[in-house]
Amino acid sequence: MNNISMNQALDVWGDLWQAYYGKHHYGGDTAEIYAYRLMSYLPSLEGLNPVAITRAQNALYQLVDKFATENDCEITIDNLSPRDWVEQTIFDHRCHVKIVNK
Repeated sequence: MNNISMNQALDVWGDLWQAYYGKHHYGGDTAEIYAYRLMSYLPSLEGLNPVAITRAQNALYQLVDKFATENDCEITIDNLSPRDWVEQTIFDHRCHVKIVNK
């Protein structure tokens, strides 16, 4: 995750914790994550470019993979496994990350 800041990682990690405990403001066990939160610039000002999208998507994939491993939980992103999501989806706006405790 060398393409996002510690603040960005911790911000999203906090959302994952809220979803883990079923207390996320979006949907209890589901967090809504916007792509711009994992980018180094404001997409609304510069437009979305494929490199930035890929970096944001990979950063989220790495975060959820690490979170699932450390907390023994199952995670889906837009109803797909994280691996399928990162391979099949373009993270151009937002996604929904659902966490199920084992």
